[in-house]
Amino acid sequence: MFGQLLRSVQRQLGRAGGLALLFGLALFFVPPEGWAQDSGSITGTVVDQSGAALPGAQIVVVGTRRGSTTDADGQYTIEGAPTGEIQVRARFVGFKSQTETIELGAGETATVDFTLVSDQLGMEEVVVTGSFSERSKMESSVAVTTLNSAKLEQQNAQSISDLMKAVPGLWVESSGGQGGNNVFVRGLPSAGKLTFAELNHNGLPVLELNDLDFGNTDQFFRSDASIQTMEAVRGGTASIFAASAPAAIMNFRSKTGGEELGGTIKIEGGTAADTRPGRLRTDFNIGGPMGENWQFNVGGFYRFDEGVRNPGFTANKGGQISANVTRILDNGYIRAYGRYMNDRNIFYLPIPLQNPDDPEGIPGFDANYSTMTSLDAATVRVPGPNSTPGSPNFLSRDLTEGIHPELGSFQVDFVLDITDQLSLENKAKVMQTDMTFNAAFSLESLSLQSGQEFVNTVASREDAISGVSGFDYSFASRPGASSSPVAEGGNSFVTEVGWWHVSNDLRGFIEELELTYDEVELAGTHSFTAGLYFSRTSRDELWHWNNTLLEVEDTPRMLDLTITDNTGQTFQVTQDGFTQYGTVHNQSSGTTTIAAGYFGDEWQVNESLRVDVGARLEKSVFRGRAGGTRRISLDGSMSTLYNNGVAVSNNKFQTFNHSETEWALSGGFNYSLTEQYAVFGRFSRGYHMPDLDDFRGGPADPPTLSVLQGEVGVKATTPNYGLFITGFWSELQDQEFSAQAGTNNSTVSFRADSRTPGVEIEFNGEYRNLTTQVTATLQDPSFTDTNVDAQTVVDLSESRIQRQPRYLVSVNPRYDLGFATASAEVRYVDSRFTNAANNALELPDYYELNASLSTTQGPVTVKLAGSNLTNAVGLTEGNPRTGILTGGGGGNVF
Repeated sequence: MFGQLLRSVQRQLGRAGGLALLFGLALFFVPPEGWAQDSGSITGTVVDQSGAALPGAQIVVVGTRRGSTTDADGQYTIEGAPTGEIQVRARFVGFKSQTETIELGAGETATVDFTLVSDQLGMEEVVVTGSFSERSKMESSVAVTTLNSAKLEQQNAQSISDLMKAVPGLWVESSGGQGGNNVFVRGLPSAGKLTFAELNHNGLPVLELNDLDFGNTDQFFRSDASIQTMEAVRGGTASIFAASAPAAIMNFRSKTGGEELGGTIKIEGGTAADTRPGRLRTDFNIGGPMGENWQFNVGGFYRFDEGVRNPGFTANKGGQISANVTRILDNGYIRAYGRYMNDRNIFYLPIPLQNPDDPEGIPGFDANYSTMTSLDAATVRVPGPNSTPGSPNFLSRDLTEGIHPELGSFQVDFVLDITDQLSLENKAKVMQTDMTFNAAFSLESLSLQSGQEFVNTVASREDAISGVSGFDYSFASRPGASSSPVAEGGNSFVTEVGWWHVSNDLRGFIEELELTYDEVELAGTHSFTAGLYFSRTSRDELWHWNNTLLEVEDTPRMLDLTITDNTGQTFQVTQDGFTQYGTVHNQSSGTTTIAAGYFGDEWQVNESLRVDVGARLEKSVFRGRAGGTRRISLDGSMSTLYNNGVAVSNNKFQTFNHSETEWALSGGFNYSLTEQYAVFGRFSRGYHMPDLDDFRGGPADPPTLSVLQGEVGVKATTPNYGLFITGFWSELQDQEFSAQAGTNNSTVSFRADSRTPGVEIEFNGEYRNLTTQVTATLQDPSFTDTNVDAQTVVDLSESRIQRQPRYLVSVNPRYDLGFATASAEVRYVDSRFTNAANNALELPDYYELNASLSTTQGPVTVKLAGSNLTNAVGLTEGNPRTGILTGGGGGNVF
């Protein structure tokens, strides 16, 4: 993988980019004295209000990169501190920061001691995401949620998606498994994925293209013990700092070692489907010094998991390892990151249910533990996309591969204080991933039918069949068996399910250069920042889809079917369980190149008021080619229904070359009422560019979406509680949809505007041994206007945006028993509609109960955690392939 990564670097960067990356690496070997300035030393201790030492506290010289961490006795030393009047700041997780001003001479040593007080909701935690400079949450003018390493552990999360649920304003559909989930931000309508949000690792995108089909960015990253903090910025400055992700940035920042060697090892075991033992995961992290002016950190995980549903094979297996090395300079640092991930995850959908108002499983199919993904349909052979009549060119596909990315990435950061006022920060990253996505999927016509009903459906759609005089089902894995498959188990249902294969091979390079000029006196104090951003991402994509026929049971098996019509002719509906080979074939390759510049001014008007503005100008260029499709009969016989109309490549390609230029603007303020209370506000105009998916069919002129957002909020931090309330408003203009509608169920295109007002609430309070955290989102996502290409199919005005809840509430009390900590979480999700017209299935609201009990004895922590303890059945998506204007409904649903 890393050999391929190096070759990918050469292709993506070209000569100039390669020289830039090599320059960054060469800086590792420059002596620290090469950057030296006059300096002194600072020593001291950091304790809490009771006088107890706080080991691991961070101490920094404000406005520089110089700092240290405390040892087991709470003591620290900073070498190479700048001289003159300087500010020294101490921070520690769960405590308010403290800043002291001192005068330091060249060669002198100053002593600065700190006593820190408790900080509910982490309001004093410093945020670097979505900000031109480091600011605490109390100083920031954006809505931001932070989860430090301790809070990340408290979430008991099984995936990145679970961590995102802790962020107000985000609705996460995570029922598909540990990858491939959908994240909606502040009611903005989308088909899923992370359309309006960017997932970052150490300040740069995990994957630049955040809206790819079958390429959700959560598939390419895992959180583990090497993560120091997660920062989630909603709205606001995301328009300035992220490409085509105006609604949110979620940045996972790695641990980077310290002055003392230390680490963590975590072993986690758990139950799988039907409470069977079946989950074992090991996380580790170790970091510390590796010589004078050098630090390192390495961590990762490996996991074996049978899964929360039982497909008959191991659902999730694989791991990730991340490492970084830091070279500390007198006035900056150089840091290199490397990450390798090879992880395989199952995709659980579709799930058949009955009684939509109070969803429950079908007899013979458990709603909590079963899945239509099964071992019987796992290893198959299907005609490949290069098949020709008479030559099917069979290929092997494996459902146990699931969502399987193998990824390598390498990043170099160079941070330097050039003068007391001017600083430089440069980040460069390369990545390569080969990803396979093999999964069972719901279909547009997906329904549960009895064996006889399905036969009638086939006969009615095939002109060659003249009525039905007889039919025969058999198990595809047991040809010739005399049993009647549709009579076995707890029901007589059969259904068609998609067996979809998608491959995405991705290569990318990202470069960001930022200059900041501080302490400019002009009617207050200004800090000016200018940045240049460049990225190039290439993709080779293949879609190869087929349809299968399955029984509806806990471990469903593939079925074969023959039909005899009234003329006595026999039709073979399936072969090896497939009702249709080659339902879809898409093949394309392309490159997205992004060049952007941005500028910002943070204006400290006075001690209480800070105003900031920012602007971004971006050009995106999409180049590539898209392959065409033709449909063939593999054997020329009309009686073998499964291989008629097979989609294969026609070996013809259309090239595309398209560019878009857009701008973003954001302005905000933060006003400190007192040390404990502050108010903030912001308005922004952002955009969402097209992506390579829009050119899958060849040349196109897709629209760029405009996103308008406003927010105003209040923040409070006291020793007993922390509060963060944000009122927001988001508006999206001219989003394009396509759907099946009208008397002929034909495809129509339409554009719609949407508007979502809402409130986000974060509260954390402490009373004696009880700590309670509340997170809530209250919103009204609705369409405001619809334009359907000169024809009105349905008026969406005032309809609620599909798949979006109005209320999301989580209450999480924690009680310190002295010898252990008990925790519970109750999560409520409001009802949602499966379609934009709100005239089909309404997904009912539901509650989820989670709980944990943990105890720490010395360096060892033991935790027992349970999720969904009441076995609640909550529908989180519906069947999105039934249409936007018309949706799935009826007695049986997927």
